[in-house]
Amino acid sequence: MNKLDIESITNHRLWKYMCDNGIKDCKTFAYLLIDKNFYIFDNQGNKLADSTSDEYKRYYKNADTLSKTILRCLYHNEYKNDDLLIACCRFFNCSADYLLGFIDLPTHEKTDFNKLTGLWDNCIDTLAECNKHEAYDNSWADYNKNIILILNYLLYQGKDNLINRDKITLLNDIFNYLVFSDFYSYTDNNGNEQGSHVTFTDKNGLNLCSLPVAHMHNAIKLNINSVLDTLKQHMKKTGFYTLQKPTLESLLNEIKENQDKIDDYNNELQEILKGNSPQDREDYIGLLERCKGSCLERIYRIEQSIIVNYKEILQKKEFSRFPDWQQSLFEKLYNENEFYITEKL
Repeated sequence: MNKLDIESITNHRLWKYMCDNGIKDCKTFAYLLIDKNFYIFDNQGNKLADSTSDEYKRYYKNADTLSKTILRCLYHNEYKNDDLLIACCRFFNCSADYLLGFIDLPTHEKTDFNKLTGLWDNCIDTLAECNKHEAYDNSWADYNKNIILILNYLLYQGKDNLINRDKITLLNDIFNYLVFSDFYSYTDNNGNEQGSHVTFTDKNGLNLCSLPVAHMHNAIKLNINSVLDTLKQHMKKTGFYTLQKPTLESLLNEIKENQDKIDDYNNELQEILKGNSPQDREDYIGLLERCKGSCLERIYRIEQSIIVNYKEILQKKEFSRFPDWQQSLFEKLYNENEFYITEKL
């Protein structure tokens, strides 16, 4: 069996499909197409017949002929006849237009969905898979169902409205939210107002860059696809269709880490106030205050996660087994959210 020259392959879509299905050579693919009746010859032959019979020899001659046809298709990106194209479409469950390069995703439905939302092929599959499963693996079931409802709402919002009858897009809704929200307004060095910007920071709260909201489409699409791709990888490894909720220990550790950062920033502020020029102090103090603000915001989000995911612990009010600082935290969360925790609302 001659080894495929990978560098000579020009039909990359067919080759990717073959590789994704563990098919590494043309002869194996030919056997599969014939055995599963995706490709039919006038005389199929029979591989189970006696090895000296014409039926047996016919089967392997057909496989050899089809293998050479597939090889030619891979190298020259052309389908010698419609039968091979139809067989590949049926075998891989894709559109002929995709294999021929006329559309970007395997089916017209996915291509249309991509144009509306910007979601990649595997992410569309992930979203569809999550939506059709009602059995979830943990207490985040309601949370995950709500995500699907929200996504559906955003995808179809305005379908019956005159102003948005023809253009239904998830990204448009997010974009409008960004544009009309109170985001950081950037002024360039010449004093010209540059409109709404979103500031990106690292995990320590340091500013990395500011991007105009008007150019956020690709960043938003990338983020949505990354989240769905993470979920797909999780599904492959665990078989679950929801991400496991964070452990209480990990949440508490993250609060401690952020609180330690705030303490360090406060110590730095004290040192800065003792020296440096007034301008240097003003610039550095502003930076540290933003870093502190980022940590405080992260702590708040973690606290909300604790309230939602570990409400039963707060309900019991049995905090004595925890360290002092965690006891104080739980008491604060209970007092500030008593109505929600005790389900009086």
